[in-house]
Amino acid sequence: LVRVKTGMPYTAGRVPKESDCEYHTTNLQKFCETILAPCTADEKFQYLSYKHLAETSVLKDYLPPFSWSWIGLPTRSIAETTLWLGTRGSFTPVHKDTYGCNIHVQIEGRKEWLLWPPDYNMAPTRIPYEESSVFSSIDVRGDAGVMSDAVRIVLCPGEALFVPKHWWHLVTCLETSLSVNTWVELPCDGVDRVREAVTRLVVCGVMEGKEEGSWVNPGESIGDQKENRELLARAVAAVGQGGVRQAPHNISEWCEITAGKGVVRHPIVRRAGAVKRAFSADLVTKLVDGIVSDEETMNGIVGKLLS
Repeated sequence: LVRVKTGMPYTAGRVPKESDCEYHTTNLQKFCETILAPCTADEKFQYLSYKHLAETSVLKDYLPPFSWSWIGLPTRSIAETTLWLGTRGSFTPVHKDTYGCNIHVQIEGRKEWLLWPPDYNMAPTRIPYEESSVFSSIDVRGDAGVMSDAVRIVLCPGEALFVPKHWWHLVTCLETSLSVNTWVELPCDGVDRVREAVTRLVVCGVMEGKEEGSWVNPGESIGDQKENRELLARAVAAVGQGGVRQAPHNISEWCEITAGKGVVRHPIVRRAGAVKRAFSADLVTKLVDGIVSDEETMNGIVGKLLS
């Protein structure tokens, strides 16, 4: 069984939230049959989103051999790989991720990415609360200025998108879409984990006693304040052990590529034919092992995307 999100496509006139959607559990085969059926623009989308492959045993029977080694991550684990499968109109609200950078590979269908740099004024909010995600309180589709400032990318099958750290993004399936991604850890993430732990303490303290459904994102687990203080202590201890320095303001500090191409200050799209070929005709698919912990590896990843 898999947990599926359903809702109406995002149109101007509202600030969409994950809590606006409905969630239900269904059989994987039935879900795949549903998303393959023709759909109209005004019907609800069906989205199997943010699905960690390692946590979904039913998917493992469908996963053909695949490796992230083509991008410099030869030991990347299935535990660090996430699957996204949805019908036209499926979307993720505007947000930025607080940890690492994102490498997103399109397998089937097309996805629209609207992106804005980290310092763009998106009226950030932590309500609804989700650890490691900062949401925007702007109706971006209803704001012509914000839309005109966006970097628009339509990701097609066989393409990989590199999303630098802290870039805001709104992602929408333009048709039935299958993609996978991995978040690449960076040395500066330790400092951000401390910030997230502090934020968790503050938000949970302020909202204590209120119905969780009114301020916690669906799927997010909230511990008691004792657990949250322990989480903060572990994050601080990790930074104190060294190997983590102050988070940079721009991802380019970690991935400066010269070779005539300049500094990477924006998202990159490159063909990933080897990834496309690695997947079988099955809708649900597979991956392998790795971790990034230094600038050299980060440079190698971006270099391969640029080449």
